[in-house]
Amino acid sequence: MVFWDSQPVVYRPRTLQGGVSPPVPRPWTIVDFNGEDAFAEVASFLEENYVADRSESLRLTYSEEFLRWALSPYATRRAWRFGARADDGSLVGFIGATEIPLVVCGDRENSAVVNFLCVRDDHRRAGLAPALIAALTKAVNATGIFTALFTTSMDIPVEPVATCRYWCRLLDPTVLAEAGFLPQPRDLEVLRAAHALPSVTPERFPALAPSLAGAVAERMERWSSRFALRAAWGKEDILRWISGGVSVFADGSGIGAYNRVSIRTAGKRTINAAYLIALTSDGCAPQELLNRLIVEAARADCHVFFALPVMSLGDALGCAGFLPTNARLSYYLFNWPQKAFCGQDVAFMHW
Repeated sequence: MVFWDSQPVVYRPRTLQGGVSPPVPRPWTIVDFNGEDAFAEVASFLEENYVADRSESLRLTYSEEFLRWALSPYATRRAWRFGARADDGSLVGFIGATEIPLVVCGDRENSAVVNFLCVRDDHRRAGLAPALIAALTKAVNATGIFTALFTTSMDIPVEPVATCRYWCRLLDPTVLAEAGFLPQPRDLEVLRAAHALPSVTPERFPALAPSLAGAVAERMERWSSRFALRAAWGKEDILRWISGGVSVFADGSGIGAYNRVSIRTAGKRTINAAYLIALTSDGCAPQELLNRLIVEAARADCHVFFALPVMSLGDALGCAGFLPTNARLSYYLFNWPQKAFCGQDVAFMHW
């Protein structure tokens, strides 16, 4: 009491009288998921619980191989994975992150890019998501990294620094209608004609050779330096894209890259979606590069192409036949000076 008598506060000792109950034990345990044998379980968990849209009619499905590639350390980059298990041993939550150097308004920091935050529906009101984030934050901070980027289509109680609407380009309306991705059209032939693939010159967009990864990284760095939020991709990152199945194309006119993801519809059908992750134009209009990527994605059996109007691509998307959707993606920065900017000033698209 001597200490409290000298302080400018009113001291009220806490007691457990009056029927106050002790804290209730949490029905789950946070566990480190850095073992190599965890990816199959995580893939199954995300397939059942990772929602692609607010209506919950679409679900992204990731293979075990893709998750191992996306959430494993490489070169000098670190990665973190945490899960939550219920008392019966079942997986009820997951979060992952990878180390990526980010540049925000000219300031560069090695940051943690958070991905695959997912909580099973029956545990979403139990405080599990904050616990997963806290475990990840502690592990990341222990490596000397104190900044992070998180992208999500869901609303969280923090102001985003940027928000963009997804745009999509239909590549195979027949498959999309049969799978339930689109409502059944009155006239399928009219729909197919409206979304016919563009004619492009040259006909092929050359796939990037690994020996050119360093030169491509330098071109992307120069081109993206004008934007407020960007990733400082290096040679090791481009090589990792190629090894992980990201489709990367490059020639004298520009660079384009997309990642392929499977989407399961409400009718339990699977469609292949391409997600634009990089586009730099050197001497040609952006929509020309987009058209060449569209043709390459269709040749690779993708049925729909998604893109964000970042990197000043808003007008180019419309010219290339993309249409705005109801889905949005928000960018959240943590431990950076908060400064909101337009989505056109973003040069970072994460899978």
